[in-house]
Amino acid sequence: AADEAVADSERGGNPASQVAAKAARAALPGGDPDGARAALDAWGARGALSTRVTSRLDIWRGSGDAKDAAEARSILAGALARIPPDRLDGVRRTLLFRQVEAACAAAGLPPLRGLVRRRRERPRAGSDGTG
Repeated sequence: AADEAVADSERGGNPASQVAAKAARAALPGGDPDGARAALDAWGARGALSTRVTSRLDIWRGSGDAKDAAEARSILAGALARIPPDRLDGVRRTLLFRQVEAACAAAGLPPLRGLVRRRRERPRAGSDGTG
């Protein structure tokens, strides 16, 4: 069934579906993590954050290579760096964040939480007395 999903995604021509299907197949016994990694790398940063991170985690599940978990962590950390500080706590409770944290722990990597730095808040207009 997983091989059929990959074949269907290739016939459909949607790159996101192709990458996600190949990555999910890579996580299963007999999967092709190298092929899935190549497809994801060729797709680059064009796709949705969740698809890129989830696909990288699936590849890590199939390969066991800590570099894949580290890449998932890096993608998510880059996105989190742009989130306003008052929303970070909510993001840290999401399933995707928890999955990346679990992968990092299993791969022996530092937690994602330590990589996410809070942005310095900019003063709001008028808060400094200038109007």
